[in-house]
Amino acid sequence: MAQKKCPKCGGKVPREAPRCPLCGEVFKSHGCAILMAIVIGLIAILFALLLFHKYKTRVAAGLFGFLSAPAVAWAQEEAPQKRYPAGVVEVSDGNTLVVRNSDFEERKLRLYGIDAPEGKQPGGREAKTALGALHGKTVEVTEMDVDHNGQTMALIGYEGRSVNLDLVAAGHARHYPQYCEEHPICGELEAAEGEAREERRGIWAGEPDEPWE
Repeated sequence: MAQKKCPKCGGKVPREAPRCPLCGEVFKSHGCAILMAIVIGLIAILFALLLFHKYKTRVAAGLFGFLSAPAVAWAQEEAPQKRYPAGVVEVSDGNTLVVRNSDFEERKLRLYGIDAPEGKQPGGREAKTALGALHGKTVEVTEMDVDHNGQTMALIGYEGRSVNLDLVAAGHARHYPQYCEEHPICGELEAAEGEAREERRGIWAGEPDEPWE
């Protein structure tokens, strides 16, 4: 017959005995303990269901936000920018041009991250002439953002070089931090402006007006 040890007196008693015949110790039933654990678990589940029913909208919204946040962040990081080749058909000033894409649609673009002097400001004519060298050429357009006037801002590439960066490096335009902070080229534009200032190139040869004034 299977036996067990009494926890009180140490005597050996039958496993199924409800109490020790030597000292009278009453044994706890494992079945009761398991049943109690099941009851407690069911109560906890019921309580959780009641809370969910009461706050289900908040819980669902929070759960959806928690689960969808990584996907949204990934989509924002991985979403490709609008990029296409286009011919330059018009240059309005030192930082604005009109291009025509392969569907013969014309788009007016402002160069992203930079601002050039206006026509009547010191350096304005030179800036327009520098950008005007692209007239009739095919460039690579990367649309980046839209400014407060609803105008599309873009990076312009030509023969493997950044036109935006070259204009700033030559002193024909300056970095425009209000619309360029997070993209990697923003730091390059800032550095290029600093170097142009030190070398007193273009508009930095004198005291330039703020382009937006």
